[in-house]
Amino acid sequence: MDLMDFNAPKTARSYSDRIADESWSHWCAQHLNPVGRDIVDIGCGGGIYSRACLAVRTARCKPTRL
Repeated sequence: MDLMDFNAPKTARSYSDRIADESWSHWCAQHLNPVGRDIVDIGCGGGIYSRACLAVRTARCKPTRL
């Protein structure tokens, strides 16, 4: 299995520049009711779900890498 080299210029932003699918944000808003809540995104990688949580009006989102 080849590992992703996040320091290589060609792949450095391959995850951080992605966005969460809109269906995920819809599901999150309907089922988790995150508005005004503090959210912790554990193992966030590029932070795409952290940004999506902020887009559905969470109070704060703390991305945490393991």
